[in-house]
Amino acid sequence: MSASTVAGRRAATALDVGDVFVAEVFQRRLHRHGRAVAQRAERLSEQDVRDVLQLF
Repeated sequence: MSASTVAGRRAATALDVGDVFVAEVFQRRLHRHGRAVAQRAERLSEQDVRDVLQLF
């Protein structure tokens, strides 16, 4: 194999890995709404604790 063939294959592999990485980043962005629900749920539980403490 010539050096240019090896370099071409490495470049193609790097582009494939880049495509997969970008796809995973966008896929994770689609699931960010789940994080917001968890934060709201955490705030809700903190509010419940405050309500209970006010009773004492």
